[in-house]
Amino acid sequence: MDDRPWRLHVGRTEITLVSEECDPFPLPRSAFEILVKEGKIVGVQTEPRFSISPAGQDVLSMARPTDLATAQFRNRVIHPDQYDDDEQARVASRAAAIPARTKRDWRRWYREAELTHGSGLIGLLPRFTRGARKRRIAAPAISLIEEVLSTHYDTVMRKPKREPTANT
Repeated sequence: MDDRPWRLHVGRTEITLVSEECDPFPLPRSAFEILVKEGKIVGVQTEPRFSISPAGQDVLSMARPTDLATAQFRNRVIHPDQYDDDEQARVASRAAAIPARTKRDWRRWYREAELTHGSGLIGLLPRFTRGARKRRIAAPAISLIEEVLSTHYDTVMRKPKREPTANT
């Protein structure tokens, strides 16, 4: 539009074009898409804002092909508008069975990885490849459990685990 650079503010139903030289210009989303298809609005090639951090590159280098496929599937589920192919139709049918909470978690992981590593796809990699899970029980509690088991149950005369009922 007049060879001027415009910034976009994308809403659900309309897109607002903002330029330094004039007032904001709202457009319905459908009209914007038509102008893009006709070539009247074109994107400007800019340098990417984010590059993958060294830590993110390490995570990606350790990812197996199956991990990458899982991350790609999760990305297709949370960003279906980015894909328009036969695979997306198959993914959409499987995505309907995924709980909403899981999808929210995937979106959150994507945003966090985008900020920390420069690529949201890193956040969608399966987490089990990054190390063992931490124990949720504190060490003193574990030692107490082991002590009770060894003194009361792991003896020559083993006690029953349940209180015996009186047969009268």
